[in-house]
Amino acid sequence: MKFKFGKIENIVILGYSPLISDFININKDLGIKSFLITSADQKKKINQDIDFKVFDKLDKNFKNFISKKFTIKKTLFISLSARWIFKKDIINFLKKHLINFHSSRLPFFKGGATFSWQILAEDRIHNQCIHFITENVDAGEIIENNTSIFPNWCKIPRDYENYDLDRLKIFYKSFIKKINNQTTFEITKQAKNYGSYYPRIFAPKDGWIDWNEKGRNIYNFINSMDDPYDGARSTIKKTIVKLKKVEIHKGNSISHSFAAGIVLKKYSEWIEINCSDGYSLLVKEIFDNNNKNYFKKIKIGDRFVTPLTKLIEAKSLRTKFGINGYSK
Repeated sequence: MKFKFGKIENIVILGYSPLISDFININKDLGIKSFLITSADQKKKINQDIDFKVFDKLDKNFKNFISKKFTIKKTLFISLSARWIFKKDIINFLKKHLINFHSSRLPFFKGGATFSWQILAEDRIHNQCIHFITENVDAGEIIENNTSIFPNWCKIPRDYENYDLDRLKIFYKSFIKKINNQTTFEITKQAKNYGSYYPRIFAPKDGWIDWNEKGRNIYNFINSMDDPYDGARSTIKKTIVKLKKVEIHKGNSISHSFAAGIVLKKYSEWIEINCSDGYSLLVKEIFDNNNKNYFKKIKIGDRFVTPLTKLIEAKSLRTKFGINGYSK
């Protein structure tokens, strides 16, 4: 199926991206006006020089604002990490001019916290996808893909994000140029019989380490909760701590679950923690709940333990984000 956008005079970005200013400049160079509509939570990150408006809901007030300010058939609405759920009436109101940028190989890794889930899956294929928005999350027809391989230096979510942003700036410019040149796109429907969806993640709730897991799984888990997130969690001497900057090692540990979580060795810049399968973890950064360095308080023979109640809570309660961020 083929599709061509009409003449675009305005681009309205819905949500937030660290590249907002870059996108606005790209649009300006192409003779397209820009406007940002965002949520209360995302507003905190925005440069006040940018013209924007905050909506708690995409409702009648939103429709009235759009109708007065823009001509829909000459406006492209781009969702970038938007906090709202786009309902049928809004989708129909904005017609085929409502699209989303999503960083995964749809229909795989639909949902949120994509890079954390990819780290857990050891998925090294990077993809940026542009698709039409439907009532089902990340399920709309695909307009264009931009695929590459994550470089070796990509290890934690911040690395993945930085690489993604570098690629996104180029991809966005190329896409808007094509629209400006009245390019006809080959539209692809997403397969319904395969794919995957993963929910959002909030490290203080979801980031508790299960020391019964295999060493490589724990290694990936700690990485998945690293910067810009708050870190993977456990307790040591009844103190809640956060672990970051981890490496995996083999050769010194005991392959038994009873030894899991024990501090085997303390070096000047890292500690070695026994896992249950013959691997150990070399951890460089450990903080308490107040983000104070806890490294000096750890001694060899101490043990990391995660309360079962924390593991159950993390898996039994779904993590959700609204217009004000994380919602319990």
